[in-house]
Amino acid sequence: MTKEEMRFRILMCFLNFSDENRKIGKMAQALDMEKYEMSRCVAQLEKEGLADRSDTRNPVLTPKGRRLAEMYAKRMELAQNHLMYEGVPKDEARRDALMLTLHCSDSFFETIRLFEETMRMKEIFADRKAFSGREFCEKIKDGRYTFPFIIYRERVKNGNNISMANNGFAHPCEAVIGEGGGIVLIRAVDMKENSKFSGLQMKGRVKHLKYFDGRKFVEAAVNGDFIQIPLRHFNFVNIGSDSMTRILHGSICLKMCCTVGEVHMPESTAIFTLFIH
Repeated sequence: MTKEEMRFRILMCFLNFSDENRKIGKMAQALDMEKYEMSRCVAQLEKEGLADRSDTRNPVLTPKGRRLAEMYAKRMELAQNHLMYEGVPKDEARRDALMLTLHCSDSFFETIRLFEETMRMKEIFADRKAFSGREFCEKIKDGRYTFPFIIYRERVKNGNNISMANNGFAHPCEAVIGEGGGIVLIRAVDMKENSKFSGLQMKGRVKHLKYFDGRKFVEAAVNGDFIQIPLRHFNFVNIGSDSMTRILHGSICLKMCCTVGEVHMPESTAIFTLFIH
């Protein structure tokens, strides 16, 4: 067993054992260690600011130590569940999850978290052909998510149904979920198009955006380059027959106008659609 693995297992003992069992001898017995080895390891945790040995027979984690232990526990559960979902046997999944927990980055675990949660959402709405953004917000766990999106024209033009506004925002979008609600954040960026009249390249940016709340178009809140659209007003449809092929489409109707230099282009209507797959 490596030092990293031993450190992890001792932190888990601190986190999961009752006050009665959180003693050097009991933890050493649980990990098949000599008592003096456990004492030495806990002393090292104290040097790192992770353990408090004021009571040498019954040490405890410091707030810093508890945060680290809880982070490890969440990582372990997430990695193990993900591996088992992918078909790895339970014993192998636990062993491999430990390696992932100790050696992979936060961004790796954020990617797994997003994948697991989107798969859970697809299962929740598996028997629903359509549902509201409000229902989606109530079911998904709080957090920040990134989703791909496409902005479609209201009508197909020249065989193309992708709106020019699709290039007016950074991809993907971000959804921020909390307290049963959520917002979709889209960041406006400069668009470049060639003028049909002069052939010269023009640069513009979406300046105003309204979303349809089910009754009327409402001016979206703007914070710098970021435009906020309440997720509760999206309408979702469920496309696909199983969890692997199923895609949830969340759409909302928008009205936008773009400024090109000193010229304001007329307001146009488009359909913003995010994808959960």
